[in-house]
Amino acid sequence: MRKLLTGILICTIGMASAQEKNLGRDSTQTRTKSQTLKVIAPYSLTELEARFIRLNELEKKTVGYRIQYYSGSREGANEAKAELIGTVDNVDIYVLYQQPNFKTKIGDFRTKLEAQKFQREMGEICKGCFIVREKIEFPPIKKSKP
Repeated sequence: MRKLLTGILICTIGMASAQEKNLGRDSTQTRTKSQTLKVIAPYSLTELEARFIRLNELEKKTVGYRIQYYSGSREGANEAKAELIGTVDNVDIYVLYQQPNFKTKIGDFRTKLEAQKFQREMGEICKGCFIVREKIEFPPIKKSKP
């Protein structure tokens, strides 16, 4: 019985000391009010995460939705933008080149639901329009009244 207890004690001590060794890994400690969480990850993973953060800070864009109003020639896209400028308020209008056409797109919407709501509000103006998913500028956050 003593040999069994001694063996279990030695295994437990061995496992505890093995967990403390940091073999080619980066550790991060996060402390909350009552708990401590230690995250152990390979250096390559933390480097990849840092690179991802740097690239996103440079780009200043996110995936969202826009309403495509026109697709065709450059002149047609600019005419479509001129039409919309007088009718659409507080929403950005973009003329973009996506091979082989120039496209006129409306807005920067975070969700498809926001884009659908705007499309319904526009009524006949956006009758033939459709919603496309693409990288958008960060739209301002509207604060709701409590």
